[in-house]
Amino acid sequence: IERPGLPTVAIEIKSAKNISKLDQATLTTFSKLAGDIENSEIYLISQDPLEQKRGNIHCLPWRSAISKIGL
Repeated sequence: IERPGLPTVAIEIKSAKNISKLDQATLTTFSKLAGDIENSEIYLISQDPLEQKRGNIHCLPWRSAISKIGL
């Protein structure tokens, strides 16, 4: 998502209720793909109620992601 004056946002949406159960390979692949986008922020949005940061990926519950990303 391109946002004027702000970093581009790369988003992956998962239906998982607990992102700790997500395969590390999935997160690594997403991080590498999104990392190719210059000046970007990387978000994984899910049903997990806990906000976390895994490497360079911001993991957010879907409700808080809407306001934090500015959608």
